[in-house]
Amino acid sequence: MTRRFWLKQTGMTMVVGTLQMERVKGLLDKLPQEETLLIYSSWDGYYKDPEQVKANPKYKEFREMFHNVVDIHTSGHADRQTIKKVIKTVKPKEVICIHKEADAEL
Repeated sequence: MTRRFWLKQTGMTMVVGTLQMERVKGLLDKLPQEETLLIYSSWDGYYKDPEQVKANPKYKEFREMFHNVVDIHTSGHADRQTIKKVIKTVKPKEVICIHKEADAEL
């Protein structure tokens, strides 16, 4: 089974940021844009606020590489509703919570 076929059948998730922009560009050339999704979880001012864009244009550039974007600002520690939104968006086969209160349930 080729890697491309395997990815098409199973999908993948990557946690990336602007430092990996060149690597992501290379991957995007190999993936179908209509099926590729960026879940943008940083503050939206990084790509909306003109002063922020001028100070660091990479956030806006990175975001604009994708045709499909979902904004979910988690601010480091997501609440239950945000976690549910990520799960609904990504549709993983399994979720493993690794940082939670001892008695917490999703």
